[in-house]
Amino acid sequence: TGQWAPDQPGQRQLWMAEFAPGALPFGSRPRPAAAGAAPIIARQLPYEFQPLARSTFDVYLGGESTLLYRKAPCAPEDVHARFFLHLFPAEAADLPPDDRPHGFENRGFQFREQGERLARKCVMFVELPDYEILRIRTGQLMPGQGQLWSVTATVPTRAD
Repeated sequence: TGQWAPDQPGQRQLWMAEFAPGALPFGSRPRPAAAGAAPIIARQLPYEFQPLARSTFDVYLGGESTLLYRKAPCAPEDVHARFFLHLFPAEAADLPPDDRPHGFENRGFQFREQGERLARKCVMFVELPDYEILRIRTGQLMPGQGQLWSVTATVPTRAD
């Protein structure tokens, strides 16, 4: 379970060593912890994250434009493989020209570019484009081994 401590009115702090998904803070930079205390990562959160898919990494959607990947427990070897993210838009015209023949935008990234590992937990935030996304397909690939895991999820439609 996560433990929340008030920071300032309207803000919340997250102790990464004990966090659980649900209402995860997002937006600001890490702050140093007091001597001997568990590290704190404080982030502003204007919305809550809802589960999209359960797999090797659980995937959550925050608001309309942020994906959260979470794995606990998480070992260093869990984050070596490259992540892939395929975004299937409502309108094909929203895709970059090179991706239109495939029908999805192909985004790949490494954990070290997007994520944080702390207290045997791995968390990664990925910003989504502005266009409406119908579904995602995500997972990890390892050269010579192929796909390690993948999951496909429907993205809730944006409120007008």
